[in-house]
Amino acid sequence: MVDLPNEAQPVTPETDAELAIGPEEAYLDALRENWQGDGVPESTWIELGNNACSEFEGGKPADEIHVMTEDSDASRSNNVLVVTEAHKNLCPQFG
Repeated sequence: MVDLPNEAQPVTPETDAELAIGPEEAYLDALRENWQGDGVPESTWIELGNNACSEFEGGKPADEIHVMTEDSDASRSNNVLVVTEAHKNLCPQFG
C-alpha cells in the first residue's frame, strides 16, 4: 500500500475546553434565541443578568427576582428568561 502525500488527517482540539463556550456566551445565546419583543443591546442583557445574580447573592429566590421594569406578558417572560439563564450560566454558585 502506498501512502498518499495529500491524505487528509483529522484535526482534533488539544482540550475539550477549546470546544466549550463560556458561561457569558451561553447566557447571551439563550437570550438571543428566546427573547420576546425588540432586542436590546448585549450590554443591557449582561447588566440584567448581573442584577439577577446580585439578588441571588442576597438570598432572594428566583420567583421573587424582578429585573424587568415593564409590566407586560413579554416583559414577564423575559424576566423569567434572564433570571433562569443568569442563575444557570452567570452565577450557578447561588443555587
